[in-house]
Amino acid sequence: MPRVRRNFTPQQKVEAVKKHLVNKVPVSDICDELGITTGHYYQWQSDFFANGEQAFSKGKKKESKQNLAKIEKLESDMAKRNEAIAELLEDNIRLKKKHGLI
Repeated sequence: MPRVRRNFTPQQKVEAVKKHLVNKVPVSDICDELGITTGHYYQWQSDFFANGEQAFSKGKKKESKQNLAKIEKLESDMAKRNEAIAELLEDNIRLKKKHGLI
């Protein structure tokens, strides 16, 4: 029987790490409860500590707004390029049909 891949949200991962660090729940109990290996848990803990400075960084909201604006601009540019490519492909096919190449 194939194993079902489970996806955990960042909040669930943080909650699991906090259970061990704050409430002193054994890692093996947390892993059994979530159905994960201890390796998964320790990877989550490593990621948690590696990214902890983001919780205390100032200007987080400003950066987030800037990133959203940048993403919107890039998506808009990509849509324009896709339209241009579609038009060029249409013209190319039409010309090939006109000259009997298709």
